[in-house]
Amino acid sequence: MRKRIMVMLACMTLSFSIQPAWAKPEKLGLGINYSAVKIDNLSINSTVSMTKLCNLPLIVMNGGEKDIVVSMTPQTPLKVEPGYEAIPDPSWVVPEKEKLLVPAKSQASMDVLINIPNEKKYLNKKYHVTVLVGIAEDLEKRTGFNINLSMSGKLLFSIAPVPNQQALAQALENPLDSAYKFSQGRIDLFDVKPGEKISVKDRLGEALFLENNSSAKQTYMLYMKAPKETNYRIDSNTQTNMQPDDVKIAQDELTINGGAKAQVDLTIHIPKNVDLKKGKLLYVLASRTGGQQGVERQLFIYCSAETKAEYEKRMRPPKAFDPKKTLPKAAGKIIPTPIPEKK
Repeated sequence: MRKRIMVMLACMTLSFSIQPAWAKPEKLGLGINYSAVKIDNLSINSTVSMTKLCNLPLIVMNGGEKDIVVSMTPQTPLKVEPGYEAIPDPSWVVPEKEKLLVPAKSQASMDVLINIPNEKKYLNKKYHVTVLVGIAEDLEKRTGFNINLSMSGKLLFSIAPVPNQQALAQALENPLDSAYKFSQGRIDLFDVKPGEKISVKDRLGEALFLENNSSAKQTYMLYMKAPKETNYRIDSNTQTNMQPDDVKIAQDELTINGGAKAQVDLTIHIPKNVDLKKGKLLYVLASRTGGQQGVERQLFIYCSAETKAEYEKRMRPPKAFDPKKTLPKAAGKIIPTPIPEKK
């Protein structure tokens, strides 16, 4: 039996209205390289490595200016994916490391293991487990970082109707190579006006690109997607009902050699009748590999009437209180008031 694997990917960089003192507004970001992973026909009595099976370790991106330590915790999902059951025991999913150090403005990775018990009652089942990635407590205490930066993804997997150790062994001998990425997971375009035609490259001052991190030539399709179809936590005061046709993709299919990258050119036509006072606009650009791998990643594009300078001023943390600079000096000498003696 051949194993069929589908992996849904999305880089999620969250922004927060309250920021730590050490983070510049445009640099705050905790990102992971996938938000949903789908795997079919796993075997009972087996341990599956996501790295060995499909070259998809968990990658955590740190957009801040100081090193952070993160942890990954499997949890029972609050809302179960249709067609799946909540995982009987979240401990089936095990991160390679208890804690992961992620350097500033960089990324780090670790493997994720799925352990399926040797019990026939799990045959032909489909399970959903939530994967939570967040800042570890020990670092928060050491730096004074008291904001709960975290994000969640979902791991969806099915178990074969019969024990299939041979099929699993064949899959591990011929692993998929599903590694690729967008240059960014999120971009913010400022000073946007109704009716304006925006070249994303010109507005950002740099080109977007899609990078093939596998060893073989791959074909990728680019298309627009509705924000409600993603697992992304959308910023407050955001308009999500924009038309996908507002965004023009210069080339909607790219073939890229292994280890190479290609430029992605986008032009956004801001509707003339849009009211930007109601909030910024959100567009989602998705990419998907050709063939049967089923790997998807998403790029989130926010368009705001606010200028970048206004945004940075609004998001800048308040200055620390300094009584020497804040309190006025007293004029003359301070004469203490005598306290009357008790009779």
